[in-house]
Amino acid sequence: MKSILEAGKGAGDIKGITGSKLHSAPRTGDTAYLDLFILKKKQDRLEREEETLKKRKERIQKNLTEIEKERKLAEKVVEKEKGGEPKKKTPEPKIKVPSKEWHKMTLNYG
Repeated sequence: MKSILEAGKGAGDIKGITGSKLHSAPRTGDTAYLDLFILKKKQDRLEREEETLKKRKERIQKNLTEIEKERKLAEKVVEKEKGGEPKKKTPEPKIKVPSKEWHKMTLNYG
């Protein structure tokens, strides 16, 4: 591995860190910290995803129970309609209420 002193011998041969490729040299300890950082980020992302999946599963389960309740109520209504005679609407007899007499008014034209 080259050191910065060995990178160039004269003013014309001076290269920066980029030119001498010293930036890509593995450093001791940096890769382990980078691996730990990346693994921590992955773990955080997966934990967040797990939480959202739990919430979604709870929401789906809640919707399923509501649908099941509604279905049972609808089945009860259907059973009542099947079990009994068909309901006929019979008109209720109209009760004649004595009405007030109309007032006679004369119209005057002119």
